Amino acid sequence: MGTASSLVSPGEVIEDAYGGEGGEACEIPVEVKPKARLLRSSFRRGPRVIGASFKSTGSVELEYAAEYERLRKDYEIFRVSKNNEIVSMQKKEAKLDKENKRLRAELQALQKTYQKILREKETALEAKYQAMERASTFEHDRDKVKRQFKV
Repeated sequence: MGTASSLVSPGEVIEDAYGGEGGEACEIPVEVKPKARLLRSSFRRGPRVIGASFKSTGSVELEYAAEYERLRKDYEIFRVSKNNEIVSMQKKEAKLDKENKRLRAELQALQKTYQKILREKETALEAKYQAMERASTFEHDRDKVKRQFKV
């Protein structure tokens, strides 16, 4: 990898297309040569610093794995408990729906009974008023007859 300036040979003058002064091309290294400490060295003996950091990284992974397992178990327990709550609530809802239907049917029966009793009351009151009117008419007629015959 490199820049476009690495395509120009050293010492070549580049003309600016925008009318500016030309600049002299210089050689830019394409790659940085690897340093010796980055190379894999098989001749080293003893504990390596890289290995120590890898061990700590591994323990972090184990710690994360343990945390993951704990969270997974907690989530599973939470999921099961919420599913149980949902099932329980659905049962309660079904029970309440059944009770609601029963109460609605009972209410309709009571309303029909109320209407029937109300009609009977109105009929009885009407019969009472008719009887009172007949009695009044009868008394009036009786008084009329008494006056005619002066009993």
